[in-house]
This record gives sequence, structure tokens and C-alpha cells, in this order.
Amino acid sequence: MEHNIDISHYTSAVTQLVEQGCVEQAVELESKMMAKGLYAGSVKTELELDKFITVDNDMLELKRHVRTLVPLNDSILICGETGTGKEIIAKALHGSRGPHKPDGTNIEIGRFVSINCPALSVDLMFSELFGHIKGAFTGAIEDKIGKLQYAYKGTLFIDEVGDMPFAMQSALLRVLQERKIIKVGDNKEIDVDFRLVCATNKDLNDMVKHDSFREDLYYRISTFELYTKPLRDRLDDIELIAKHLSGKKHFPIEQLSEQKLKGNVRELERLVKRYCVLGSIK
Repeated sequence: MEHNIDISHYTSAVTQLVEQGCVEQAVELESKMMAKGLYAGSVKTELELDKFITVDNDMLELKRHVRTLVPLNDSILICGETGTGKEIIAKALHGSRGPHKPDGTNIEIGRFVSINCPALSVDLMFSELFGHIKGAFTGAIEDKIGKLQYAYKGTLFIDEVGDMPFAMQSALLRVLQERKIIKVGDNKEIDVDFRLVCATNKDLNDMVKHDSFREDLYYRISTFELYTKPLRDRLDDIELIAKHLSGKKHFPIEQLSEQKLKGNVRELERLVKRYCVLGSIK
């Protein structure tokens, strides 16, 4: 194939095929281009972005940025309030990375691996991220592979990274610098290779100023920053999403406007379900 091929044409073609519901054709086109060593968009990215229903210009621009960033390996920070679609964006960024087994091996790589910081204590977070060996601590009855290693050639998604304890921040920074880990209780170094995507509902810049988040880590995880807007700032999207969730052509948006939404899709989904069952969202 000629070197001057317009790859953007094929990327756009993949997007259009998915939007038209022609997923099999999109997969076929993507496979043909990847076999030639060329990037032609990601079907999985488009399927994830389809879940992000919007007509808001800023959010449409966000989708365009995601498509541009998918083939890169740079760290990305997704900022936005709870329930505004940060995990959907993270999965869209993962795209067609995997999981898969390279030719001649039986080892699966390229996974999308996630960890939720607020749900874990410091000790448990170390074990979850780095893994441990049998006998490393009470209850460690067998060796465990950590998520940093499990995400090999894939994506590690750290949700609510602003809640990561300071000690863990230092450990993560060291991993990003050296690309090696040591399991809890072990002394052997293990190479790791993953694309890092983080999400936060906090102002990390402000946390850096107040010494509650490491400045050097902040710059490491935010080569690119993406922002998701809450629903209260996307008023044209509310009825659109409500109709999609309810499967109904009409939705009483006039009732919804009286509700004190928290600005996220989860709250809207709760109200839609109430309407579908009870015929009212009051």
C-alpha cells in the first residue's frame, strides 16, 4: 500500500460504519488495515463512545480527542464529577489493545485492568497493585499477580486517583519512572509495560498546592487531560439520554427540570427507572 495513504480516511470510515450499525464491516476494515501495520481507528473505541450520548459541543470535541489519543501510549488523566462517564472514556481509550495472545505464546496480554482507590486501604492497595508472594503476610496463602503486572501491554485504569494515599503515590511514581515492580514480600524485580489512564473528581492542581498530591506524580499521569461535563451543564443532553434509557419517544422533561439532579447520569437513570415503573418521577 502506498506510503502517502490518508489514514484519517480509514479512521473516519470505521467510525461511520459503527455509527451505521455495520460493526462486522468495521471490524473487517480495521483488521485489514492493522494487518498492513496501519492504524485505522478502533471499533471497540467507537462502541464505547456510542454509550456516551451527547449533542454537546464540548463532549463531541472530547470524543474527537479520544479517537486521536487511542493509538498513543501516553498517560491520560480524565477529570470530572462522579457519574459523568469517566470510565466509559477510559475504556474507549483502551480501544482494541486486547486481550489477545501473541503468536507462538499462550500468555494473554493487553487487558483493561482497573482499581478503585477509595475502596482500598494502603496495605491492600499495595497488594492489589504490586501483587505478593505466598507467606508475605497473614492470609497470603498463595502467590498473587498484581494489577501492574496483569495489565501488561494493556491499560491500567486508576479510578479516583486523588484518593490515593501519599505513600502509594510515591510507589506509583517509582514504577512509572523505572517500569519495574517488586511483589510484596519478594526481592525480585519484574518488568511492567502498560498504558496508564487515571480518573479523578478532585482538583489535583489544588491538592498539589496543599501538599496532598505529589506534583511530580501529577505531571507523570497527566500528559493529556480530558474533561467530562456534568449533566447540569449539558441541558440538551438530558432529554436525549432519558429517551435512550427509557426506550420511549416521549419523556416528561418538564418534570425532570424540577428535580435537583446531581449532574450525573446515574441519578438520571434512577429517575428514568422510576418513571418507567410508576409513570412519574415525582
